[in-house]
Amino acid sequence: MSKYILIGADPNSKHVDNPGGQATACEGLISYLESNYHQVKIIDTTQSSFPVPSIFSRLRKGFMRSFTLIYTLMFTRYSGVILFSSAGFSFYERAVQCLICKLFGVESILCVRSGHFITDVQTSDKYRNRILKFLSFPSYIGAQGTPWVEFYKNLGVDKKRLVLLRNWLPPEFPKATKPRSVSNNVISFLFVGWMVEKKGVRELLDAASKLSSLGYNFRLKFVGGGDLLEEVTQSISALKLCGKVEVLGWKCKVDIIEELRKSDVFVLPSKAEGFPNAMLEAMSLGLPCIVTDVGAVSDSLINDFNGFLLEDSNACHIYDAMLKYLENNNLVSKHSKNTLELVIKNHTAHENCKQLLSVFNI
Repeated sequence: MSKYILIGADPNSKHVDNPGGQATACEGLISYLESNYHQVKIIDTTQSSFPVPSIFSRLRKGFMRSFTLIYTLMFTRYSGVILFSSAGFSFYERAVQCLICKLFGVESILCVRSGHFITDVQTSDKYRNRILKFLSFPSYIGAQGTPWVEFYKNLGVDKKRLVLLRNWLPPEFPKATKPRSVSNNVISFLFVGWMVEKKGVRELLDAASKLSSLGYNFRLKFVGGGDLLEEVTQSISALKLCGKVEVLGWKCKVDIIEELRKSDVFVLPSKAEGFPNAMLEAMSLGLPCIVTDVGAVSDSLINDFNGFLLEDSNACHIYDAMLKYLENNNLVSKHSKNTLELVIKNHTAHENCKQLLSVFNI
């Protein structure tokens, strides 16, 4: 029996209502570890994605997590340490924790999951050089897809330290057994994510408004909370989209799954993502996807095969993709079939978690 430390969001944490996608990945990994008779100690990093806690709060909690890691490594021998990270402060904290592991002679693998990490590095040479120094601390670096692998290689990271780790879902997450089809000729689109500017919320609403003005019959639901919730709600009324566009606010996981089951196409025109968990959940239930070509999305969303890959979050591009389904609803069934095949190919939890642990050579 091997022992591992997981520094990531504890899926059983009661302190945060909306911890984000990290909790989903950790839940799947914990399930794999326990089902294969490994012991796992969780150092919880759960925090609310919205609003972001103060820097003082984050520093205090980061210090306590690092102290817990040191104390744990002092008295027990572990086979490896797995760390999930976002961008910004989260990255620096986990990188320092990887350095602590190195000082104790324990191998670590750092998995950065935020697409904003790529954006920050690409827009600042000073930030890029600093990041490269911190990336020398982990034994290995997990990459969410081939675009992430290329990103790290272009940064100068040794390819021997890179591990391709596509995302997974917990084993209990439902999976569609057959492709979906449109039964009433009204395509139902679904957005799941934070209602913030960086998720392309305004652009999606603009695309829906244009489709409505041209007389197309469809449904669009927004699921999520955030600082644009009120604005979008008011805009729906002002644009006379009531009956076609609806804002549901934040929903629990069970309710989100139900909304996915009732929908035909998933839409997420984000401006930055690592690999969106909401997209993977939609794919698992057989939904074709309309998502921006950011992060590792292009690994599992092939344009006009299992959805439409947006060049950017421009409203015209979103409109064009939605229109294709509205003018030919048979595409939903065709793309749904291909989606389910890609989920099996790229996102099987057992295979991806096994790949992660293989770096420790246990």
